[in-house]
Amino acid sequence: MMERTSILVLLAAFAAILFSGCAQQSQPPSRFNQTEGQMCGGFAGFICADGYYCQYSNGTQPSYPDEAGSCVRCPMYSSPSPAYISDCEAKGGNMTAAQDERGCLGPARCTVE
Repeated sequence: MMERTSILVLLAAFAAILFSGCAQQSQPPSRFNQTEGQMCGGFAGFICADGYYCQYSNGTQPSYPDEAGSCVRCPMYSSPSPAYISDCEAKGGNMTAAQDERGCLGPARCTVE
């Protein structure tokens, strides 16, 4: 009887040790929404968050397949003056900001169609 109890205690202790780490496991890091200075591109295809672009060794395009870069904040542009916006609207135009080759929004411009 003592031997059976010892085996059950050992099995219970082993099960407790085995399953104790299950609740503590964290999620793997996301490959999306990388921010300033974090890795982007590469074999896993890490993607920078909105407002950032991937800077590679030679610019915005990788030099070789699977090259990794670093996320860099897109440049910030000041808002156009109220007078510029009014003038644009008076001409029947719209204020638009196009994306550049990095995927960053450029300064707002008046487009008249």
